Amino acid sequence: MACPGGCIVIAGTVELIPKAAQEVEKVKKLSEKAHAYESSYESILPQLEE
Repeated sequence: MACPGGCIVIAGTVELIPKAAQEVEKVKKLSEKAHAYESSYESILPQLEE
């Protein structure tokens, strides 16, 4: 299944897709990290996977 505009909403979300996409873009611009692999939690990933 593919979401229009990408997967930015989940079941139970009452936000319209265009509005949700706009909010995601705001958060992306404020983020200090651009990629998931830059996570501060990388060192504990093996524990999280247990």
